[in-house]
Amino acid sequence: MARAYEGAGAQALSVLVDRRHFGGDWSFLERARAACGLPLLAKGFFTAPVDLAQARAGGADAVLLIARALEAAELSRLVALAHDLDLAVLLELHDEADLAKAAGLPVDALGVNHRALDTLALHPDQTARLAPRLPPGPVRVAESGLATRADLDRMADLGYHAVLVGSSLMAEADPGAALRRLKGGAP
Repeated sequence: MARAYEGAGAQALSVLVDRRHFGGDWSFLERARAACGLPLLAKGFFTAPVDLAQARAGGADAVLLIARALEAAELSRLVALAHDLDLAVLLELHDEADLAKAAGLPVDALGVNHRALDTLALHPDQTARLAPRLPPGPVRVAESGLATRADLDRMADLGYHAVLVGSSLMAEADPGAALRRLKGGAP
């Protein structure tokens, strides 16, 4: 799968490592690292320093930290530790409270997730609502519920620099071909 995404022009790869919440496994990270040269984002509910150390040991280049899952002080400590471990940080936001928690943190990217953590319902207006409030500097990433070229174009129009697309690609028989189509290329 990692090779297929790399061949289809992915710029990075999000790897699910959290078994309980995402059905992932730490071995997925190691296998992806062995299969491709893309930057790897370890995706899980990381709440402790050991999680970040394990991500780095497994070959991750970046980690996803979910603002909703952490208190402000914990978040600040984990961002600092991630940078000490030479890991980039994608900080996931869901609303204005998460954005307030992130104020002043030296994160590499801010992700706005359309999917509610508690209900898993999609709220496609999240990115539009939060875009004007995002600080300049970090890369802006739109997450979840994106499946069409029109979705990607809308995110670019809102000022997002990147998208994190997973479910819509993984639902396809050939996720690499689906990515090429999504990016506007031939299958």
